[in-house]
Amino acid sequence: MQNKGCLIAAIIAGSFLLISFLGCIGLATLGAYQQAQEEEAIQEDLRQEEYRVRQLADGRSFRDIELKQLGNLKFSLRTSWREGVMNYNFSVSPYNYEYLAASAMSPISSWTISLEDNQGFKINEFTIERNSMIRNTAEDGSYTGMDIKGSITMDKEEYEQISDWNISWIR
Repeated sequence: MQNKGCLIAAIIAGSFLLISFLGCIGLATLGAYQQAQEEEAIQEDLRQEEYRVRQLADGRSFRDIELKQLGNLKFSLRTSWREGVMNYNFSVSPYNYEYLAASAMSPISSWTISLEDNQGFKINEFTIERNSMIRNTAEDGSYTGMDIKGSITMDKEEYEQISDWNISWIR
């Protein structure tokens, strides 16, 4: 009878060992599964961030601004962002002779570009000297407008907040 009792005790002890072993395997498997899920979530976040950065680099055009008080000049702004730098292309058209005549009396020396968020608050601004702009010409040699390409330092979060722009000038 004693052997039978020892055998039952050994079976019970073995069962507990087997259950413990299987439990450890289960926990290890669960841990590996959770780790794989976390790594997959991190990879997805990285893919989304990479996509957002590519979109910023592709650039965007903002609404044109037309100023009747300056002979219906139209101002255009296009921007892109790469590695801490906002690149811009600012243009003025048409090359208006009324504007030139008025500016000869009281020349506009610079344009200030104000970048704004969706509530109209200024995020950043930069100034462009009119004399630094390049005249654009048509095939017949006539002037069609002026433009300039440049860049300013700006972090990604700041750039992502920009939704509109405005312009002012200094005579």
